[in-house]
Amino acid sequence: MPKKVTDDLISEVIRIMNLFTRVIESPSELSIFEKRRLTRQFINVCAKASSFGTGARQSRESWERIWEDIGDLACYAKLVYVETGAKKVVSFATAKHLEIDGKPVFFGHLTYTLPEYQGKKHTGAALQQLLGPDDIEKFIGGYIVARTPNPSVYEGMNSMTSALGDHYGLNTCVYPQICDQGMAKSIPNGIVRIATGTLDALGAGVALCQDSFVLENLFKGYGKPFTSYDFNCRRSEVKQFFENHLCPDRQDVIMMVVSLERRPSIKHVA
Repeated sequence: MPKKVTDDLISEVIRIMNLFTRVIESPSELSIFEKRRLTRQFINVCAKASSFGTGARQSRESWERIWEDIGDLACYAKLVYVETGAKKVVSFATAKHLEIDGKPVFFGHLTYTLPEYQGKKHTGAALQQLLGPDDIEKFIGGYIVARTPNPSVYEGMNSMTSALGDHYGLNTCVYPQICDQGMAKSIPNGIVRIATGTLDALGAGVALCQDSFVLENLFKGYGKPFTSYDFNCRRSEVKQFFENHLCPDRQDVIMMVVSLERRPSIKHVA
């Protein structure tokens, strides 16, 4: 489907639901007031999403510490959020643009949606605009990197990047790849270097398991932003992988690296 048609459909769905998508190309140019407003709203979305709608105090306190450490929204290259007419943010996504190992890396830092709005394509729509046509060219030959404890996000990343590849003529591959037995396939050394290089660039201070791409204790020092790991998942092997490798008590997450390579053109011989 042509991009304009897709964008028009997304815009129409959002308009009917009285929701509005805001794309901030230069977060550093936001006013101090707007940065504070959005940060408060983002904390609320994070806390509600990671506590499955309860807004548990421990989750909110953890996210307040995380966002205090993030500091200024100017640290992001771009952000997208969806809000109601009353300016209540219901979904958002943020990105940093990095260079690792001489390759461009699109780092999707935080992407959350209020539980009552999940399953309505808001996250996917935000990500599409976070990595839009003006951005994608910068990252061909590079990578998308993200982290999640949620198997459905892993599945969504596979679906989204596959569609992205078809639209832009790219070969995409999400690592870790999960086999039918619920185990990670061998991860190429180049992909491992991108993952570890990204962590170093971010100053994450956590070690990566290079066989499974598990990040243990990612939120060490922040408490427990996730009250549980009660996630949905369509594919049994993906569910098995996440259940076998992630420990909710440690607040583990899986790191994802997506390669983006232009498809070779087919030459016709007369």
